[in-house]
Amino acid sequence: MRMVFLATALILLTAGMAYGQPGPELGDPVGACCFYTNGCLQVTETFCLDNGGEYQGDDTVCWPNPCLDGDPPDEGWSDNFDSYENGTLLYNVGGWTGWDDDPAAAGVVSDAQAHSTPHSISVNDTAVDAIHPLSGFEGGQWIITAWQYIPSDLTGITYFVVNSYYEHGGPYFWTVEIHFDPATDQVNDQLRDPGGSSTLPIIYDQWVEIRIEVDLSGGLGTIDEYYNNELLYSGDWIVGSVGQLAIGNIDLYAPHQTTVYYDDISVLPEGGSEPLDPTRPLFAGVEYGDLPTRSTDLSGFPDVTWNNGFTIAVSAAAGLPDGSLYLANGAFNSDLFLAPVEGPAFQMCDLQLDVSALAYGNGRLFGFSNYASPKGIYEIDPDTGDMTLLVDTGSMRFFALDYNAADGLLYGYTEYGSPTGLYSIDVDTATMTYIVGPFTGTNSAGRGMACGENKVYLVSVYGADVPMQVYDLVQGGGGEWVEMTHPFPESNSTSGAAWTHPVTGDVDLDGDTDLSDLAALLANYGATEDVSWIDGDLDLDGDVDLSDLATLLAVYGYGA
Repeated sequence: MRMVFLATALILLTAGMAYGQPGPELGDPVGACCFYTNGCLQVTETFCLDNGGEYQGDDTVCWPNPCLDGDPPDEGWSDNFDSYENGTLLYNVGGWTGWDDDPAAAGVVSDAQAHSTPHSISVNDTAVDAIHPLSGFEGGQWIITAWQYIPSDLTGITYFVVNSYYEHGGPYFWTVEIHFDPATDQVNDQLRDPGGSSTLPIIYDQWVEIRIEVDLSGGLGTIDEYYNNELLYSGDWIVGSVGQLAIGNIDLYAPHQTTVYYDDISVLPEGGSEPLDPTRPLFAGVEYGDLPTRSTDLSGFPDVTWNNGFTIAVSAAAGLPDGSLYLANGAFNSDLFLAPVEGPAFQMCDLQLDVSALAYGNGRLFGFSNYASPKGIYEIDPDTGDMTLLVDTGSMRFFALDYNAADGLLYGYTEYGSPTGLYSIDVDTATMTYIVGPFTGTNSAGRGMACGENKVYLVSVYGADVPMQVYDLVQGGGGEWVEMTHPFPESNSTSGAAWTHPVTGDVDLDGDTDLSDLAALLANYGATEDVSWIDGDLDLDGDVDLSDLATLLAVYGYGA
């Protein structure tokens, strides 16, 4: 019987993977796209390149993740310029280049001044913007050091810059921009202190240390800037609405005639350099407070550890079958984003209505709209943002919502209407079925929900006072809520949550386990390295082989 099944599948189906990702180019070829966070999305090449990613090729996949470069370099990076010949143009030499890969902007090796003999790098209006891109410097604690020599005849502002993300031609995100202004003879941090309320005097005609101590462990990161061993400014590493917890380059910008020199530049770890470590399967984010998203592998439940991710306001979240995320934010005018669990998030569209909860299942995206008329659960077209009413929820306000793969139903939690608590929701029949009352806590308020392994994970609003709550649906109705560690004990904010584990057996990521998964599984034979998350290693033994085929066949009721 099994051989007949296999033969039929192979005749009817191609063996190629059919990976897709909802987006504006749905239907075009897709592949794995790597972003600066080491996050991976399966998207079109156009979407990937337009959003600063590195496309891995059509039909490539994100499991195992092709974007992981390993830990940041233990020894960091440094350059004293002494190994280069005097007069060398540092264009694609030693990792140095010019801004936007322009050779006319690259710095020049000089022996006119040196902090460590015999050489330094010189910059001026003919070598105006020397940069050294960096990779692997994410998370952890770092010390950026540069020795600078400014002649007393400086004719214009000279700049020491660090970008948290840099690519030739963009995008670029600034995180350090220290100005040395001869008109005022003062140094200031232009990004954090544009008015120059916290300054230090420029020291001319001698070597002076610039030292920047950076903590990229989480949140917005922190920075302490020192000039000549005096504190210039302390603040957040990420400035403004965009940025990341990474060091993307060193940039020496000198749009003036006077030559300025730098030497003994380094980026070295302080107290170890542990990268950000987003984990699976449970993800959460909050709408207010500039807090990072957080995730956990649930080890040690109920006393779990939450790891910091990327920073974005989250009022709703839903996990896709490939482990990526839909996110929404905006209380009255909501936007829809697509993101890997490592980040970053990319805006897909403006939603037709406000959305304060998301769920994804069977290839369909759902959202709860609180201000629509009628308020209720709508189906969302992720390409256009159009929304279609499925369930008029009346007085019930399901600010927490998700799809449970175990029974194919939505689950929602409401603090409004009667009775309040947890409901199952059949969107095809518009039926809402009461399961259990609210948990005990401040206002019994819960806004972020994720469903995984037939359990409901609910993020309570008042994290300082009320733990996160879990309801095991095996109990049926009238069971007990169980407490677990809250992801945001410092917050009392609306939140979103999602289950980010790829669907077991859904090898081609279409939201179902069916015959097409068999063809995709067979195409994966031979992949044996680091495949704990690969779509195909169904028995999680590290190999894609016949035992996985038996596992998949068991889903259909066939014996091993």
